[in-house]
Amino acid sequence: MHTNVIVAYMTSKYSSLDDLKNFLVNYKKYKSGSNHKLVVCFKNLDSKEIDLRKNILNKISYEQFIDKEKSNDYEWGTLKRLCEIYYNKEIFWLNDYSYPIRDNWLKIILDKYNNNKVIGCSSSFSSHYANSFYRKKSDNIIIYLLKIIVYFFLFPNFPNPHIRTTGFLINSIIFLNYINKKKKVRNKLDALIIESGYRGLSNYLIKNNYEVKIVNSHSKSYDLRSSYKSETFAFKDKNLALISDNQMRIYLNLDKKLKKKKRLQVWGNLK
Repeated sequence: MHTNVIVAYMTSKYSSLDDLKNFLVNYKKYKSGSNHKLVVCFKNLDSKEIDLRKNILNKISYEQFIDKEKSNDYEWGTLKRLCEIYYNKEIFWLNDYSYPIRDNWLKIILDKYNNNKVIGCSSSFSSHYANSFYRKKSDNIIIYLLKIIVYFFLFPNFPNPHIRTTGFLINSIIFLNYINKKKKVRNKLDALIIESGYRGLSNYLIKNNYEVKIVNSHSKSYDLRSSYKSETFAFKDKNLALISDNQMRIYLNLDKKLKKKKRLQVWGNLK
C-alpha cells in the first residue's frame, strides 16, 4: 500500500469560487479510502483571491502550494514545480474542474497501481488533427487550412488513444523526466500537445515501457486501446468514472442526438 500519496488539486484564476466549492463538497462527501496528503495549488492568483479561496478551504486539512510563476503555463507548469517539491512521490493530479464522485476512489486507484504504471480515470481516442477537418464557424478559410496543416504534424490521426489528464496518478520522477524534455508551455496548443500529441505524455509513457491503465468505479482496469470499455467518458448514458470533470458533466447533460455526435468524435463507431 502506498502511504505517501499526494492528492494535488489546482485552483486558478481561470476557474471560479464555485468550482472550488464543488471540489470541497465532493472531497468531503466521498471518502478516499486511503491515507494521503492533500495539496491545494494556487495558480495565477493575487493575494486577495488566494485569501478568498483559503476561506473556503478553512474546514479541511491541506498543505498549500502557491505557484509563483506569473505567466500562464497551464496546469503542466504547476505540476512540474509541484513534482520538484515532492520528488519521487506518487501524485494524483486534479485540475480546477475535477472532483471525486465515488467512495474509496483513491483506494481503487492505488489497488491497481505499481511503480511502472500511470493510472488515469478516463481516456479518449479523439484526434485534434481529425477534428480540424470540421471547420468552426469562427475560422476563416486561411485559419481552417492552417489548422489542418499544423495539426497534421503535431497530432496523430484518429484513433488516438490517450489518457485524459483531468485526474491521473503518476510518480513525480516520471513526470519530470517527461516534462523536462519539453520547452516551456507557452500557449494552449502546447498544452494540447502534452495531452494528446505525438510528443504528448501518453506516447512518451508507452514508448518508455510504462503501463498506462484506466480504472473505473467497478475496480476494473483497461489499457488505452480498450479503455472505452471502462465507460468513464462519453460512451454510454451511465458514468462509471471515479472522478468527474467539466467535459464529463457536459456530455451527461446533452440530448440523445448530441451525445451520439460526441461519442463519434471521442470513440468513432464503437458500439
